[in-house]
Amino acid sequence: MTQPTVTPLSRTIELQLAGQPAVKNRWGSGHINPTHTVITYLDNQYTAHLYGTWIREDGELTDAPVDQLYRHDDTWPDWLANLAREHGPAAQKPQRGDGFEAWLKTQRDEHRDDNRGRWSAYDDLLDLYRLHADMGAPLDGHVCEVVVGDCERLEPGVS
Repeated sequence: MTQPTVTPLSRTIELQLAGQPAVKNRWGSGHINPTHTVITYLDNQYTAHLYGTWIREDGELTDAPVDQLYRHDDTWPDWLANLAREHGPAAQKPQRGDGFEAWLKTQRDEHRDDNRGRWSAYDDLLDLYRLHADMGAPLDGHVCEVVVGDCERLEPGVS
């Protein structure tokens, strides 16, 4: 029997706002005085649902609630796009003792005596994974970036 699996598809955060500039109401007259937003992250795109109170065309602030949805391909106010990037999911960082390290160790141990060199390859990958975990480097990054801030290995034309 297959084990059930769970895969997170999105992440949502809600942010209370104060002091952000008013934004044009895209679907009606006036502007929106932003009070909070809900940002949803899905794969490599995100949406923001902005909530606030309506500001009439003549500039009078009302207590009428209004909201506006920004999809990933819409034009966003700069401050809202910056908030979405700032609070977005961080790059995955390895951790010692996590599920992937345990899986990799199991793969390595299963090939200890196969005489095909697989054990060494898995052991090298396990060492590299643990080095990234110990240095706090994301898996798609290079350890030198964490240690010295730059690495000539990452420069174009250097192998």
